[in-house]
Amino acid sequence: MKKYLKITYLAAFCGLCIVLPAQNVQITGITSGAEGRNIRLILEDDLFSHRQIKVDEYIINDSGKFELKATVSNPTSAILAIDYYRTGMLLEAGKEYQIEFAPFNYHLDEQQNPYLTKLSLSYRITNQDSTEINRLIAQFENIYLKFTAEHFESLYKSYRYDLLNQLKDSIIQEIPYTGNSYFENYKWYRWAELEEITGISSGKTLVIKYLYDKDILYDQLSYADFFAGYYQNYFPTEVKYNYLQFVDQINNVRSLSNILDSIGKDTMLRNERFRELVFIYGLKNLYNDPLIIKSSVLALLKQITEQSKFEQHKKIAKNMIFSLTALEPGQKLPPFSFTDISKKTFVNKDLKDKYTYFVFVKSKCNDCEIELATLQKIMPKYADKVDVVVVNCDYEFATYYHQYNSKTTLYTFLHFNRDIEFLERCEIINYPSFLLVDPQGHVVSFSYPAPSQGFERQLTRDIK
Repeated sequence: MKKYLKITYLAAFCGLCIVLPAQNVQITGITSGAEGRNIRLILEDDLFSHRQIKVDEYIINDSGKFELKATVSNPTSAILAIDYYRTGMLLEAGKEYQIEFAPFNYHLDEQQNPYLTKLSLSYRITNQDSTEINRLIAQFENIYLKFTAEHFESLYKSYRYDLLNQLKDSIIQEIPYTGNSYFENYKWYRWAELEEITGISSGKTLVIKYLYDKDILYDQLSYADFFAGYYQNYFPTEVKYNYLQFVDQINNVRSLSNILDSIGKDTMLRNERFRELVFIYGLKNLYNDPLIIKSSVLALLKQITEQSKFEQHKKIAKNMIFSLTALEPGQKLPPFSFTDISKKTFVNKDLKDKYTYFVFVKSKCNDCEIELATLQKIMPKYADKVDVVVVNCDYEFATYYHQYNSKTTLYTFLHFNRDIEFLERCEIINYPSFLLVDPQGHVVSFSYPAPSQGFERQLTRDIK
């Protein structure tokens, strides 16, 4: 029987903070039922901001075959996405991977929302051996998840350390030591996560054992997950002085060195590199704190990109700024490539020199029809200042074609041309969805009111 990996985690291959020379990675593969669909190779640029960058894409041919390429230095966490559906894998520099995807119904998006069901793809690497890292991780997770499910009550309510040792013994028996430093570190920080969430260890004891005065494993997912879980609420719950003073330092003083010195009052954060990483991650979580001025958070992150002694921190801070502001008002509308009824391409530069109200719809969507009918009553009075672009997001062009011919509309009516990347970047996951763009191509809001829900009132405030 063929065994497929269903990796819903993402991981990277690095034990120490060493940047290795960049090398090429090649992925070739085959999948059934996805012919003509787009497969993307996406890399996580770092494991703390989780910024994702597409590095290659390929239209799967009529034989179901594809090939993808990337260049990586330290082994890297990657995502393979076929249209809406994803899976994770680990890429080691200089390796070639041959992949076979398990059978999958790629037409499910026509019946249900793929962003709500969150189904993952499964695959197997046909040229792997017993020491291949994806295989080792999959074996580990199968044993780990099965054991923790079977012993849930005892682990989570009785704090039984003996069971943790039992799990470790099972792992050693099933997966003998491989000499792979990444795999050993992966296991180590998975134990840490389990100790934390079960309460077997906590607080200072946990930090001393797993984090204090230890190497920062920037590219190790289980380290990053444990770090994130432990320090997610460090600000404001664990800060070692008056939180309102801390807020004032961020909002008004904005002195990076002073704030880092203040955080250093925590004896577990005496290490300069580790303290700065905790602060960077804390800024990410403070961004939506109602007491914190967002521009102050961004200013401090910018200081880190310019002043930090640590290149990894500069990169993480830069990615954090990108991720935090990606859907903020004022951002340029991401590039798109839609098509009209004659299959002529429609892109950003084709927008008219006025406000544009985008309406994203699907056929067989009652709410979409209601909102479009409401919009037709409202828009004539704003026609000189606001253009309306309706984008049908049915996967098949033929479905859009029939919808187009079944209605009379005064608006530009386009097909999304399977531009799933645009929908993801704008977080368009429900229908209908709406966004407003100003005459210069900047987004007024990525989540604009629907015509029946305060659209006209908001529009009169926003258009100039």
